[in-house]
Amino acid sequence: METPVWHLQNIAEVYRRTGLINLYRVFPDLLMSRMGQQVSLDALGSVVGMDTPDEDNWLGLVEDGQPVGNLMAKARKWITDFAIDTLQLLESIPASSRTRCLQPFMLVICASELRAPAMRDIPTGGLSRSRIGDFNQFSDPASDFTQMGTTTNGPSENEDGMSSLSFAFKVFQARKFVRGRLNLFVNVLPPLPIRTCLDLVEAVWDRLDKGDDNPYWIDVMIDRGLHTTMG
Repeated sequence: METPVWHLQNIAEVYRRTGLINLYRVFPDLLMSRMGQQVSLDALGSVVGMDTPDEDNWLGLVEDGQPVGNLMAKARKWITDFAIDTLQLLESIPASSRTRCLQPFMLVICASELRAPAMRDIPTGGLSRSRIGDFNQFSDPASDFTQMGTTTNGPSENEDGMSSLSFAFKVFQARKFVRGRLNLFVNVLPPLPIRTCLDLVEAVWDRLDKGDDNPYWIDVMIDRGLHTTMG
């Protein structure tokens, strides 16, 4: 059976996006350009956890006056949104597609950017969805991804909480998809490499959930000895 053209088109777009995720990690100035931010080079390293001298930025401010912490949070959320959108596109391709041998590598890269909000920022209450896209109100990952309107005085505390809640569900649904797709591939692709991919994404998520905002999947792979061929 021939692979449908749209499978190839979608997998090509996913491949392009995963390449961008890696580029934004290694060259944070590209991410700032994509986000439309003009920042000092001293502040750029903090966005993705690179070690840079901070003597010239001792106040913790960037050129436009934003605290570095705020810029870091925006950049990390942008990449997470971008990864979720990319996984949603990958989800549209059935696991039975003949492109499946290309998917593990893309799943690992996107999964490594799935940062959930801190639990203290998430209010109690129930929201449940079954697919990644159920919480995607916007197609542009540069948007705020908030599902409630803001007033001229800014979002209320409740609106911030609900936005964090919906964002957390997007992240956890995306993680669920990654686990499910990789577990399925254990049965149709060489199982040992796929299990290693699963161990790798779980190790990255463990670091993220323990408060490490910037674990890079390659660093985790080296630290844990999880080298493998993805595909």
